[in-house]
Amino acid sequence: MELVPKIIINEVSKAENRIFNILNAISGHKNSVVLHSLNCSEHQYKQWSEIDFCLLLPDGIFVLEVKGGRVSCQDGEWEYRGTHRRGTSREGPFQQASSARYALEKLLKKKFNLNRKVRDWPIVFGWGVVLPDTPWSHSSVEMPLDVVADRSTCANPDTFKSYLNNLILYWKKKD
Repeated sequence: MELVPKIIINEVSKAENRIFNILNAISGHKNSVVLHSLNCSEHQYKQWSEIDFCLLLPDGIFVLEVKGGRVSCQDGEWEYRGTHRRGTSREGPFQQASSARYALEKLLKKKFNLNRKVRDWPIVFGWGVVLPDTPWSHSSVEMPLDVVADRSTCANPDTFKSYLNNLILYWKKKD
């Protein structure tokens, strides 16, 4: 996998830095590019959105939202607790990843006249949530475990590569 940029330019969270290094260490994904901190100038309900990682793979385009520290959700209120940051939000990482994925597709369609079928080959779009510091077992219709990489999945490049392969399969089945 080729990462763009090759090094992290701006200050990012420890979690994003860790995932950057894991993605950099993954082998076997030829003809693949990972865009880190991709700005999306159009969004359904935000003036501007940022995609933590956008994976351009032969299998499709996948958006990853990374949340470091302890992540939890209680009655629709998301709580984030890290070393240097604490906060709550009504918008969780699943909604962030999903809305960024749709914003990116809409933007590509508008700017580049992207057609989801290129020579009868459907471009698969998908998204995932990466929680490298949190063990996650909360499955629901809104939060399927198939799209989540938690602390155990982010332990090393091999387990993360398996997550990516499963994420690709999950979205291929839905497409």
